Amino acid sequence: MNLECPYCKGKLKTGQVNIHGTLGGFLVFGLSYQNLYFKTESEKEIKILGSNDVTPALRCGSCGIVVLNKEIIEQNDRDTLIELLTLCSSKELQESIIKLNPGIDIHEQIYQGWNRFYSPQKNEFTAFFTEEELKSMSELEVLIAAKDWKRIDVVADEILSSVAEK
Repeated sequence: MNLECPYCKGKLKTGQVNIHGTLGGFLVFGLSYQNLYFKTESEKEIKILGSNDVTPALRCGSCGIVVLNKEIIEQNDRDTLIELLTLCSSKELQESIIKLNPGIDIHEQIYQGWNRFYSPQKNEFTAFFTEEELKSMSELEVLIAAKDWKRIDVVADEILSSVAEK
């Protein structure tokens, strides 16, 4: 897909934007919770992106305009799990995200994403999976809690293979 900048007709490149602190900012200002807001002259401020959130974006290489895509596509838990397992098992995908987001701790992002998503106590979550899949995810949960990244890659790939077959 070839996207054209609405302002200068330059080529828009796909990527993502996020908000995060830097080591220099931490040393000078300390740890702070940061958000991205939008405000017109006459309207109330609207939160666009929360601290450590990520959203798809387009950027024009010519004029520098950035377009954020905040449309949320509803996914079921199974689809979200497959995306997370894909990220866990793919060094190439992890490296691509790191390249787009220098300084990001991809393992910490996976850890936080898993903790937000993995909800075996909820019926809405377990309804999407077989008993065997839930057992495998429980094993992966232990590895993620221990941050055993070498084993996580292997186990996530095994789970992904069995879950993606269905």
